[in-house]
Amino acid sequence: MTVDRVKAFGYLRQALTTAPLLLMPDLKLPFKLYIDASGDGLGTALHQVQIINDKPVEGPICFISRQIKPTESRYGASQIECLCLVWALEKLNYFLQGCVFEVITYCTAVKSLLNMKTPNRHMLRWQIAIQEYRGNMTIVHKYGNIHKNADELSRWPLPNNIDNPSYVPEEASTQIPIEGITITDLYTTFFEELRNSHTKDKNCSILCQLLTEDCKDRSLTHALHEIWNKLLDKGRFHLLDGIIYHTTKHTCVMKVVERFSNTPIFLPSHKDDTPMDTALLVWNRVVSWTGIFTNIISDRDPKFTTALWMNLHQIFGKKLCFSTAYHPQTDGLAERMIQTLEDMTTIHSSTNQTPDILEKEWNPKLTEDSLRKDFVEIHPTAASFKGILDKARKHAIRFMEDSFSYAQDKWDKAHATADFKVGYLVLVSTTNFNKIKGCKKLKDFFAGAFVIKALHGQNAIEVELSEELSNKHPTSPVSLIKLNKSSDAEKFPLRIKVPQVIPPIESSCIKKITKFLKERKLKANKVREYLVRCINPTCKYEWLAEKDIPEAKKLLRRSRNTRNNNITK
Repeated sequence: MTVDRVKAFGYLRQALTTAPLLLMPDLKLPFKLYIDASGDGLGTALHQVQIINDKPVEGPICFISRQIKPTESRYGASQIECLCLVWALEKLNYFLQGCVFEVITYCTAVKSLLNMKTPNRHMLRWQIAIQEYRGNMTIVHKYGNIHKNADELSRWPLPNNIDNPSYVPEEASTQIPIEGITITDLYTTFFEELRNSHTKDKNCSILCQLLTEDCKDRSLTHALHEIWNKLLDKGRFHLLDGIIYHTTKHTCVMKVVERFSNTPIFLPSHKDDTPMDTALLVWNRVVSWTGIFTNIISDRDPKFTTALWMNLHQIFGKKLCFSTAYHPQTDGLAERMIQTLEDMTTIHSSTNQTPDILEKEWNPKLTEDSLRKDFVEIHPTAASFKGILDKARKHAIRFMEDSFSYAQDKWDKAHATADFKVGYLVLVSTTNFNKIKGCKKLKDFFAGAFVIKALHGQNAIEVELSEELSNKHPTSPVSLIKLNKSSDAEKFPLRIKVPQVIPPIESSCIKKITKFLKERKLKANKVREYLVRCINPTCKYEWLAEKDIPEAKKLLRRSRNTRNNNITK
């Protein structure tokens, strides 16, 4: 028995009798995600570095693995590694969403998955699926000997059978004997049941008779309910292939995504809705579902940048954040929801089938289908809750009205209409005059004065421009025009203006030269100049010719003697 064998036996006994201690995840600290894939399965290990006994220790949080499916076995090495990353992010979403983490892999193709320019259909689908982790995820390449924890999980995955504790019966193959085959057209069955349901309701059956082309008995409208009769007069009902369609005349859909739970909310609206209509729609349909928002992320929609919304943000203490469309770090999820809605709407309009039928092959029941018709009594708690909502709605409406009036007053004060008449002298702003001669920085703010030639409503004025500005358009908006205020000389032509005499500035001190610094010779006039240091309040250093220096020969001789003595020393 050697020493190496004794140590090996001790290590083996320790490995068999002890297990790695799983750490409790700390969402404030970054994670480490080890991924590995092989021809048999996928393996992932989630680790985290925590402080234990005043020392940083990396420990495991959880381990997951699975077998690869028969279709996945035909993937290449790069595709199977990218599949492992997408599967790991999907399974460990409750750990990694909103947290910073590092993905460690030995395959370099995984690093280019986020920014791949020409991906195939698998890579493109996976690239879109992991866009929400952009900014928080860092992919690092390391050699294979570091992936021992994830490599073992991918080499020996547990099969999906009864012996596996995580057995999933849906994935197991089942054999059911076929006793009979029935072929049903879901499209025909769905609309046939919808047509038959019209006969069970009194109002629907009357509408089916009134909306037919050969209906002449208009007295049936008295048998309709009052609300149904009003909607019929407005032309909201249409009969097509025996099915009643109710049109709301909405022209667009406002989409809201609640970022905490990633829940989309689709609200029918109109393109010409005012900011007040949008605010009421958000209050009635969004705030009641999600609560008061922390901030709003919008791609600079004018409906959310008006003074009304700015005042609402100040009242609630919130803020408006701007973003760029199709930007994955801000509202990429919202933009993706819009594309999905457009695709579903296009398919629905081309196939005349509901989205639920196309996606799930069945139509879910609505809430109104499950309500009891004989239920009349209301619980006191529900009535009090309704009263609270009514009070909150009135309070919010009052705030919105005050905000709207404040915005309107602010607009009226800033955009006061000037009293212009034909013949007045006005000045025209040079903001749009781009081809005026001279430097742009020295350009005057206004040009003129010009005579008003004609008034085009309350917002535009036509003036007679000079020959210099004849290439400009004579009509300008009121915001770029102001009245020409005459000067005092024009108002009082008989006033005598006394000329102002400015006394000459006399130099209080005589220029005194203390030292010669440099000398130069000008080639043009062959004059020698000297750089001297002066005692002068205006200029301390100055280039002077010999004739301009008092006692020049004496000072030059003294300067040369001093320079020669310094060289000798």
